[in-house]
Amino acid sequence: MRCKRGLIVIAFLMASIASFSPLAVAETQSVYTITATVNANGSISPVGAISVVAGGSQAFTITPDPEYQILNVIVDGTNKGDVNAYTFSNVQANHTIAASFKRVTYTITATAEANGAISPPGVNTVNRGGSMTFSITPNAGYRVAHVLVDGVSAGAMTSYTFTNVTAGHTIKATFAENEWYIIDASAGANGSISPSGRGSVLGGTDWKFTITPAAGYRVAEVAIDGVSKGALTSYTLYSVEAGHTISVSFTLDVYTITASVTNWDYSVPISGSITLPGIITVNKGDSRTYTIAPNEGYVVYSVLVDGAQKGGITSYTFSSVTADHTIAAYVRPITYTITAKAESGGNINPAGITTIIKGGSQTYTITPKAGNHIADLLIDAVSQGPTATWSFSNVTANHTIKAYFK
Repeated sequence: MRCKRGLIVIAFLMASIASFSPLAVAETQSVYTITATVNANGSISPVGAISVVAGGSQAFTITPDPEYQILNVIVDGTNKGDVNAYTFSNVQANHTIAASFKRVTYTITATAEANGAISPPGVNTVNRGGSMTFSITPNAGYRVAHVLVDGVSAGAMTSYTFTNVTAGHTIKATFAENEWYIIDASAGANGSISPSGRGSVLGGTDWKFTITPAAGYRVAEVAIDGVSKGALTSYTLYSVEAGHTISVSFTLDVYTITASVTNWDYSVPISGSITLPGIITVNKGDSRTYTIAPNEGYVVYSVLVDGAQKGGITSYTFSSVTADHTIAAYVRPITYTITAKAESGGNINPAGITTIIKGGSQTYTITPKAGNHIADLLIDAVSQGPTATWSFSNVTANHTIKAYFK
């Protein structure tokens, strides 16, 4: 009986030991998931859903593509920075890990000292291998002295380009004052120029002069370095790069009007007149009236004022004169026309249209053809009978002559 009880105890102990074996423990342990994701331009390894038993560990490696760098690694929503590896230890829950990347960039810091500018200024970002150009612009009166690239002078230039950038850089522009130049300004009698006398101007800047004539005078000429620029009341030397002279002269504030009369055929003597012939002087703002009077038997057929055709006028007024002028009149004899025509059966000579000077004469001959004779001659539509000749004397109007035959 005692032996049987012993066997029962041994069997119970063996069953208990079996229930706590390592295999049984493994079958009851928890398993967790770590989800690893990555955006473009790099990789994470391993990637996807990774199973890890409770208490286990899992390491991840983050690798950017060429020309890119790690932006951040987010673990369970917390930014771990730009780490390239991360390990989950003693895992007791699900986790996430996400990696992001950005292009490798560098900064170029651009500055300019006083009296000029650089563009673009400040801190500028450039992709690895990229390029960036800077423009350097001095203020008026200044020039580029140096362009310092990473602290080393690259010379006095107005543009600089960084190419294939693989590091950060600095660029700094410095400026220097231009040379000064001497300007001599003078004015003749009866007016002034301002500023006047000898002065100096900073190279690259402008200098404006104002010219003022005295009462009753006007500017005759402005000369720069001896070269006439016309009758100006102001003049500006732009972006001065050399010494200069400016001189001004003045003249009475008067103008001339030149008047003439010419025959239609340029013959002499002239068959007409104009009041105030030749060249006269007129004060500024005054007016002058010209009258053209053709001789008896003549008419004005053309008047040119400052070269512009005004037609056959006999009077013209220049009002409020502020410039020189010309007036040229042309006269010709007064003329009339006689129109001659012969019906069939004969001729009239001269035939067609004949021009006659006023007061002149013209004779016509009417000739019948063989076998015909003159039937009638109409002068200005009035019958004169069978007349073989007709003379128009002291012509003062247009006429017609027409011959009929039978």
